Amino acid sequence: MNHVNEVLELLDTIIVCSESMAKIGRLLKQFIPEVANAIPQKAEPVTAVETKETTAALPEKAVAEPEVKTYTFADVRKAFAAKSHAGHTAEVKALIVKYGAEKLSDIKETDYPELMAELEVI
Repeated sequence: MNHVNEVLELLDTIIVCSESMAKIGRLLKQFIPEVANAIPQKAEPVTAVETKETTAALPEKAVAEPEVKTYTFADVRKAFAAKSHAGHTAEVKALIVKYGAEKLSDIKETDYPELMAELEVI
């Protein structure tokens, strides 16, 4: 009979716990909308979900092309100055000459991405 008493005590404990959980649930149900209204809502960005069908429908060229970074003259000048100050002045000058220019400002903006890629190798 001792086991029956233990089971009855455990059932009473379960009932008390479930009543407490129900009370917590009701309190949270009241509290959450108040908090949600107090928090400013941000518009969530819409993201595209890519599936096998959408990637298969895209042309091969569009999938394979990496995004080309654009540079301003200030970006290029800063990078070249850093390389020059690091002791690579001769290589920096040779790179400018390679692009058919006497000075950095003579290089076309369209050549900046390729130029910066070559500068990183130095």
